[in-house]
Amino acid sequence: RLLPEENFNQEVLDALSAHIAVLDHDGQIEIVNRAWREFGAGHSLGTDKLGIGSNYLAACENVRGECADEAGRMSDGIRAVLRGELPLFELEYPCHSPAQRSWFRASVTPVVVKNRGGAMVARIDVTERVLVEQALKNAEDKQRVLAAELARERERSIAAQSVANLGSWELNLVTSEVFWSENTYRIFEVRSDQFSHTLDGVMTFIHPDDRNALIAAIDASLIDGAVTSIDLRLLMPDGRMKHVNSTWQTFLEGNDFPVKAIGTCQDISERHAANERLLQSEQELRQSRLHLAIAQRVASICSAAIDFRTGKWDWSDETFRIYGLEPGAITPTAESLGARVHPDDRAGLL
Repeated sequence: RLLPEENFNQEVLDALSAHIAVLDHDGQIEIVNRAWREFGAGHSLGTDKLGIGSNYLAACENVRGECADEAGRMSDGIRAVLRGELPLFELEYPCHSPAQRSWFRASVTPVVVKNRGGAMVARIDVTERVLVEQALKNAEDKQRVLAAELARERERSIAAQSVANLGSWELNLVTSEVFWSENTYRIFEVRSDQFSHTLDGVMTFIHPDDRNALIAAIDASLIDGAVTSIDLRLLMPDGRMKHVNSTWQTFLEGNDFPVKAIGTCQDISERHAANERLLQSEQELRQSRLHLAIAQRVASICSAAIDFRTGKWDWSDETFRIYGLEPGAITPTAESLGARVHPDDRAGLL
């Protein structure tokens, strides 16, 4: 039976939420509180392993597997306290069971047991805190990975926009604020501090003859929400003119009210110039053919060509007329040509 004083001490220990065990100088467990006993029973440890009379140092040193390293450090720390080398030893460690993963923080302090140096082991359950920290760390790791991926994606987007002479923009339809990507500034040849970042500011770059068309396109996109595309002319500060294509779509708030438009702006000046050159070349070719046809008609001179790979003939209009035909009346061939040559000349011609 415990003495009255010992009963009081036991009641005090049992009232504590921490798991407490008092060890003698050899590491044998002399006293445990209720929390220690309940933990042992709940984790199927049994009193024979970590109850009164068992050796806590031996139990730590016999641990194998996942928690063996922490158990070894616990044993070394307790021995240091028992030898008087440390006034306090603390360790946070896992203590998992087949049914549950748990973490504890243990504090070992020296006490006097049976007139000799002993140690008190007090441990508290920090599982909830560890799980929260792990969840936060996982979230932070995912956030870092996402941030890195977003940064790489932004770099790829900037590079792609630069190669394609393409910029991106966003228009707040409520405030008329405009947000441009870096390449959009390059297309408009203006710095961020030189731009008012408003729709009115954008309009100052647009050729006066194109402004009404742009406003009409924006108004239409607010109604139907369809993807809208328009070619525009930009007036550069030095008087040059650029051709751009702007494509965008409006987005609604609650499927009711348009709140923003997101789009792209592509510099198509080189493509426009190439189309202009092509149109000019086609016009010059048509003009040359017209002049040739007139010259042949006046001089009564015909021209013809044959592709020896395909056998296809090409006659000018005057060639048909010289042979007494309306232009395009027959398909020119060697035989149709020979049929219209004097028999005495036919074999030599062919």
